[in-house]
Parts: sequence; C-alpha cells; structure tokens
Amino acid sequence: KVCSRPVEQMAGDSQGAIHLILGVAASRIKQSRALRYCPQCLQNQRSGHGEYYWQRQWQVMGADSCLVHGELLEANIERHAYHRHQFVAASPLVCPLLPQPVADAHAIRITRQVNALLQRQPDTSPTFSQWSAFYHQLANLVGCAKAKHVNHQTIHELVMARWSADWLEQHGLALHNDSGNWLQAIFRKHRKSFSYLEHIVVLDSLLPESWDMVAVLDEVQSIPTGIYAFDPCPPDKKSGLSAEYRVRWQQLLESHGVKQARLSHQALYAWLYRHDRSWFLQFNRQHHQGHARDNLRVDWPKRDRMVCRQLLHILDQHELMLDSPQLSRNWYLSKLPSGAMIEKNLRSMPLTRLFFKRYCEDITSYQIRRLALAARLLVQTGNSLRRWRLLRLAGLSDERLTSLADDLLRDVLGA
Repeated sequence: KVCSRPVEQMAGDSQGAIHLILGVAASRIKQSRALRYCPQCLQNQRSGHGEYYWQRQWQVMGADSCLVHGELLEANIERHAYHRHQFVAASPLVCPLLPQPVADAHAIRITRQVNALLQRQPDTSPTFSQWSAFYHQLANLVGCAKAKHVNHQTIHELVMARWSADWLEQHGLALHNDSGNWLQAIFRKHRKSFSYLEHIVVLDSLLPESWDMVAVLDEVQSIPTGIYAFDPCPPDKKSGLSAEYRVRWQQLLESHGVKQARLSHQALYAWLYRHDRSWFLQFNRQHHQGHARDNLRVDWPKRDRMVCRQLLHILDQHELMLDSPQLSRNWYLSKLPSGAMIEKNLRSMPLTRLFFKRYCEDITSYQIRRLALAARLLVQTGNSLRRWRLLRLAGLSDERLTSLADDLLRDVLGA
C-alpha cells in the first residue's frame, strides 16, 4: 500500500472511505473523547500567524504531549457528536487557554517518534514478509530468540519494564497472559498490519534510547522480499501425508463431527488447513450440522405490533423537529429498549421491516432537513441566504452534498 493514497482520498470525494483505509474503525487504538490542543502553541500561532489552527500531531493517540510545552488538553469538541462533520475553528472559545501539566516520559517518547512519522514523505509500505524478518532479527539481536524460536516471555518482561500496565490498558494495548495477544503476534509471521503505537511500544522497549522510527522503516524496507517465504514440507512428502491425513480426518468427522474433531486434534486440523485447504474446506462443509432453530418462546406477531407502535410514537415525536439527528434504522433501534434483539430478529417482524422501509430517512432527506434548519436560523438572525452560509451552518460541503439536495438548494437560491 502507498501512504499517498489516503492523502489523495482526503483531497477528493472519499465518501468516508478514508476511515476504512487507515483502519480507524477496526483498530484497537481507540480515539480520544474530544479533540486535543496545546494552549501555548495556540498563543504562538496567534502571535506568529495572526490566527489559530489545529495541528495534526495533537490528535494522534499516545502522543499525548507537546514536546515544548507539556501535556495536551481536551477541547470542548467531542469527536463523535451528532454534528461531528461540521468544521469548528480552533479558538480560545473551544480551546480554553489553561495551565498545562508536565508531560510524562511515555508521552514524550511516543510524541517524538510520531512527529518523525508525520514529517516523513509518502512512500511504499514494507511488506508483511519484511516486517516478519525484521522482528525475528530484532529478537535475535536482543537475545530473545534461538534459531526460529522466539522467547515471548522475555520480550513480555522487557516491554512491561518499559511501559506500565495501566498505560497499556488505557491505550488499548493490555497484555494478558494468553497466546493470542498482540505482542506475541508481532513476533510471528505477519498476516495483518499493526498500528503505529504497537510498533513504537515494542521498538522503544528493545532498541537503544537513540532509536529513530524513520531509520527503522528504512531498514525494514531494505530487507529483500520473498526469500523468507518457504515451504517446510517437500511436495513429494506432502502428497503422501495428505492421503494419510485425509483418511484420519474423515474417520474423526464420522464419529465426532467437525467441532469436536478440531478441538481434540488441533495439529491435524492445522496441517490440513495449511497444506490441503481446498479439499479440507469442501469436505468440512459437507459435514457441518445445522443448529439454527426458530425461537418459539416469543409471540413474534404480538412483539411485532408492539414494536411498530413504539416506532410510530418515536416518529410522531421527532418528525417535525428539524434539529433531530438522521432518522435512520440504527437511530430508531437505539431509541428502543431492546434494539439489538429486534435487529437480529427482523425476519420475524414484517410490520417493523415495513416501517423501516417507509419511514427511515435517507441521506438526501437528511441533508435537505439540515439545510432547512440552517435557512430558518439565518432568517431569524437577519442574515441573507448565501450558499456558503447555509452549507457551513448545516455542517455540509459541496463534495458531500447529494445531487437532489444540490438541485433543491440551487432552486431556492435562484442560482
């Protein structure tokens, strides 16, 4: 993947794809509750440039400090508010100029590496095989590996000596005593990407104090690709083992079923999955036993009518409120006392499905309602209806505006 792709998406019409590309939604590194800022940096911006602005390094989790002034503070702007897409300029109104606590050592070390990453020019990311080889070499370098075997316990102790358990827990990187934690995975064969914070925590624990993230990336990219991928089982031996292991697996499934066979013969399961996958998956599908049963404990027609009445009552309360959030299916479900259960059983609730189909608000309708609310507020305050004013007050932009909402706005403004 190329680092410049997210930048291109941000400059264009990504329709929210940027969050998926960067892995924000799936990351174990959770975002802060609110936007963050450095009060003294804001004052320097005002005196040096004549205005305030947001700096991107303030919003990177783990980099909780300004290297010059101290710990970052939380602004009066929540990240996930209903109007989170509305631009709010940095100013003392939302960023009070309060005293800053002294930054702790963890935050300073991470901020230094994050700043180096942010200043690095876009480049091709290292491959999984390069990362796998690098971390195996690193384990050897610090005396935590012998041949192919990595001493995960020693690495765990080195990391815990550098980072407190509370800090790791707070940042979503808690290390539990199981074989599936992220620290062990990063020293095994890489099959997925790891976050910047996971890399920094490990590298800062094992490398000297003077280590630099940019130098590490250059070293990883210099590792030749492809030479570390090998098949530990020769083809001729594999074909003979496949026939033998197929017979053993067939016998197990006839007597135990897929799940019990997998739990009792994990090594056999893993070998067939790695070396004879096509046959293995097809054979397992033929022997899966269905367990889906209709839930006869609930009177679904009665439940359906009751839920539909609740939804109609919610609709009556909010239909004429221009400032209500988008009346989507998820929003309606969030207003019900057991929304998750209803969502899972919609196949048994035809009236509820019909309600959602008829009354859920699509993006165009929601945008038109936001524009109507913005127009009403402008008229009440005596301001003229200008396109840019309407879009800003409604928290919209030309890129996100749907074609129908754009046509209606042009008709209203006569442009």
